[in-house]
Amino acid sequence: MKKKMTSGRVKDDARPMNLPPNLELRVLVTTDGSRWVAHCVDYDIVAQAKSLEDLAYEFSRLTMVHLAVCLEFGSEPFTSLPPAPEEIRKAYARSNRLELDFPRFVPRQPHENVPFINLPKPTVGIYGNYATA
Repeated sequence: MKKKMTSGRVKDDARPMNLPPNLELRVLVTTDGSRWVAHCVDYDIVAQAKSLEDLAYEFSRLTMVHLAVCLEFGSEPFTSLPPAPEEIRKAYARSNRLELDFPRFVPRQPHENVPFINLPKPTVGIYGNYATA
């Protein structure tokens, strides 16, 4: 088996990252005072930022950090993340869809088995204060 180098260590268990089949990222976008909040419905990932543009960046960044950690430790992506709480899922079901561009991250030094990770474009729902709905 080919060895790989990550973080200064050589690993013998190099293998490509497999994203779950039919991966869907549904994201609820709300406001919390002066900040925007993105909460993934299917996997409990939450990001916040001062603008919608920054929110898309932060959500994508957090998702890629999760994938990078999975790649580093040889675990399957998203399997360790529970779904969002029920109130988030209900609010998403009642939300209006929003077109929001999420940046695609390409690693500065591509992994030998995964030159880039192509995540599906999230489906975004925007909702008022879901806590009072």
